[in-house]
Amino acid sequence: MRKKLVLLCMFLIVLGGNSRLVVAQEEEFRLVDVDATEETRQLYDYLRELMESEKIMFGQQHAIDEGLTLLGERPRVASEESEIFNAVGDYPAVFGWDTLSIDGFEQPGIEGDIEQSILNTVASFQKAHNLGAIITLSTHPHNFVTGGNFNDTGGNVVDAILPGGSHHQEYLEWLDRIAMVAEKSVDEEGQSIPILLRLFHEQNGSWFWWGSGSTSPDQYKSLFRFTVEYLRDVKDVHNFLYVFSPNSGATGDKEEYLTTFPGESYVDIVGIDSYDQKDDAGSESWLDGLVTNLEMVVDIANDYQKVAVFSEFGYSPQGINETGNVLDWYTRVFNAIQESDQAKQISYMLTWANFGFPDNMFVPYRDVNDDLGGDHELLPDFVEFYNDELTLFSQNLEGIYNREVNVDVIPYDAVLYPIRPTAGEVLTKETTMITFKGIGKEKERLTLEIEGVTNGEIDFKYENPIFQAELPLTSDLNGDEIEVTIRHYDDAELISEETFNYYVALEDVVIDRLDFQNEVSRVKVKANGTYPESDSELSLRETANGLHVQFDEFDASESWQEVKLELEGLDENSLQDTNRIGVTILIPSTATEKYIKAVSQWTYDFERKFGDGLTVTSIQNAESILVDGEEFKRITFTIPMIRPEETSNLAFSVVGENLENWNEFYLENVTLYNQFEFTVDKHTIDNFEIYFGDDNLMNASYASNGDPIQLSLVKDKGIEGEYVLSYAYSIATQGYAGKQISLNQNWQDMTGISLWLSVEPTPERELTVQIRVGNVSYEGYIDLTDGVEGELILPFEDFVAAPWENKPDSKITNDSLADASQFALYIGGDIGEGELLIDNIRVVE
Repeated sequence: MRKKLVLLCMFLIVLGGNSRLVVAQEEEFRLVDVDATEETRQLYDYLRELMESEKIMFGQQHAIDEGLTLLGERPRVASEESEIFNAVGDYPAVFGWDTLSIDGFEQPGIEGDIEQSILNTVASFQKAHNLGAIITLSTHPHNFVTGGNFNDTGGNVVDAILPGGSHHQEYLEWLDRIAMVAEKSVDEEGQSIPILLRLFHEQNGSWFWWGSGSTSPDQYKSLFRFTVEYLRDVKDVHNFLYVFSPNSGATGDKEEYLTTFPGESYVDIVGIDSYDQKDDAGSESWLDGLVTNLEMVVDIANDYQKVAVFSEFGYSPQGINETGNVLDWYTRVFNAIQESDQAKQISYMLTWANFGFPDNMFVPYRDVNDDLGGDHELLPDFVEFYNDELTLFSQNLEGIYNREVNVDVIPYDAVLYPIRPTAGEVLTKETTMITFKGIGKEKERLTLEIEGVTNGEIDFKYENPIFQAELPLTSDLNGDEIEVTIRHYDDAELISEETFNYYVALEDVVIDRLDFQNEVSRVKVKANGTYPESDSELSLRETANGLHVQFDEFDASESWQEVKLELEGLDENSLQDTNRIGVTILIPSTATEKYIKAVSQWTYDFERKFGDGLTVTSIQNAESILVDGEEFKRITFTIPMIRPEETSNLAFSVVGENLENWNEFYLENVTLYNQFEFTVDKHTIDNFEIYFGDDNLMNASYASNGDPIQLSLVKDKGIEGEYVLSYAYSIATQGYAGKQISLNQNWQDMTGISLWLSVEPTPERELTVQIRVGNVSYEGYIDLTDGVEGELILPFEDFVAAPWENKPDSKITNDSLADASQFALYIGGDIGEGELLIDNIRVVE
């Protein structure tokens, strides 16, 4: 809410004997931070007023420390050199940096020296402020779990860095650096310099660890909320305005845009990132889509009384070409925006840094040093863009922080939100803690209730500001959807009630455990002999180290040396739920360069052995343990099975492979497990059986690019398994539509991609299969002109590097296949709608 009040404050200013009556305007609006500094409030009011004009500020990332015409020595701390200044004689109105500078990975930071990087970044912020510019800070933190960069999507990072997660402390330390930069960023009078903090942008794409495919919408909201609260409430940072900026997805789709919106109480500025494409830059379709998206962002900003911005844009994701550009591209873009009464309400538009050709040049240069072979061909158009009376650069900015306005901020109510698990997640652990962040009321209480599971409400334990409780999950819930009702109380008064749905797919629920290091009287271990058969029977003897199993020494030439045991007397109900067992043995270390494995059977069908080929274990690499002074190796076999189809005992065998002098082992324990049975293997990319038939759960795994696509699960289409994917697309202004999923797979020794596809003849359309391996994206193509029905195989040798990689000679190698991080399906061609049916996407040998 924001409103202009009646003129309330009047005071007399006397200057040089002349006096004038100054009327201070009163402004009232909401900010994320009710304690925001006066300068931060003034900046916000200025940005809001810009929305009511036709003028738009221009900004650039790394405006004073990156560029082809900059001569200063790196890291160019507080530099006054600028590619844009060299081009037009003025600085941008908005200067952008990233937390990579604070972390030492970008200018003006110094790699390996965080303390100096912080000081350098602060100095550059102060210089930008003195030059009259506004400062934005985006965030590209490296992967806190794997240690990889921000494009490494492995490790379930968001869960790990939120409170209670394995890497929460590392995340807090990283936030502390940001807070330190905010604290030290003061002007010459000691006043805090306002900073626009753009948290975790482009989250609807799948190329960052905080993005779609590796982070659910609710996880993202929790991350955004926690980050704001920590900086504002714990670190007392009060000179931030918080920016929310997804990537351009389905054109004008407000619902999709708001999917990850953390709430109006956590966002001051809404933006969107959108890049053109080199092969068709400045096209009418892209401009139309851009304007539609900006109109949507302005509409959302006005709905929530926020500021609207064009948070990132460029000629292409790789920037401009050295030659062969569309020579009026900048003015095309600006004119298209100005022709829309709504789109032109954005306060600023920011392009990326001039890191260098071929992949990172976003503004043209003037050859001021006579060493580049002349001015860039886009310079005249950029100069025309600069000279437009409606573009604002640094020299055009005035009166931001000395405005005759009193700004009052109305606080938002605090919000209760989940940390983990968030709504719609699949619960895989029998011991699952549910965690919420409270709102800090003195007598705050939280309870949970699960219909049909709990007997009434269960109270959470509270350690300010975190609530935690254990979800009562058992194997009989496997495969079910459960509804957990959360009730929030202030003492005895109910504040709110909300129901969260989860899916239960528990891994390795322990049904029974037999520890043979102690006497186990409730079962009998039966010796079923050996293979090849020996003259003597097996000897079974209870010891403190486990059940000692002795037998005649095997011939070392035998590749299958089997010792067979059977358990009698196990609870029948326990066996009926068993689909996985664990067997731990101690084996003499005399055969350390050999291998051993285990298999299991249900006794009604001894012919079917489970685990063969899955349990082969190197004896040499196993843990060593002393038994009566002799070295043994401890090995645990995990054997997947199917549940028994009739009454049965459990049999299992330990099988050596050409072991010498082997005539004994100790059986330490046998564990019976129940595990939810997903029908996938390590070669499966997606068979669409793992989403419980829930379209929302599936869509949360896939990120969108381009025009609208509706993914849904369809039954009874005659494909193996219960579900097949319906891929309903609509090609419109962007000319393509795509969905992508993040992976963490090893495809070494595989030779191609297989998928089942059904599509009617579709002239002038092509399906692109895009994969990212070895940190490079490659594409394979399927012509849909004549239609397709059945399985297709795309050999890796036919894939080519994606055009935007600028690596035409790059080929997929077996080494690069070790790191398969992304799979995507794109359809392009003529404008129109259609549907594909897709199933069983996998890699093949």
